[in-house]
Amino acid sequence: MTRSRARDVSCRNLTVRGLRYGAVLRPPALGATLRDLDASALDDRDDVVFVRTHALVGVVAGDPIMARTALASLRPTWTYPRTIERRSGRVPA
Repeated sequence: MTRSRARDVSCRNLTVRGLRYGAVLRPPALGATLRDLDASALDDRDDVVFVRTHALVGVVAGDPIMARTALASLRPTWTYPRTIERRSGRVPA
C-alpha cells in the first residue's frame, strides 16, 4: 500500500486538455455600476475570449495569468452611488 503525499498530487500538478480559465470584472466599490467599457485592447487577441452579458463582464483564456492580464487591459468607466461621493468628498478612482 502506497501513501500519497500532498506534494506529489495536487490540483496544480494536474492538467486537463482544453481547460480554460476565466476572470470576472468586479466593481471597485459597493454599489458601483459599469457605465462604459473599452475592450479594444482585446480586438487582436485570438487567445482570449471576451464575454459580456447584461450582468457579467469577463474574459476566458488558456491559463490564469493570461486571463488576469487580459482583464487588466480592459478600460472600464464606473458610476458610483451618491453615498460614496458624500462621505469622502470625492469619487474614488
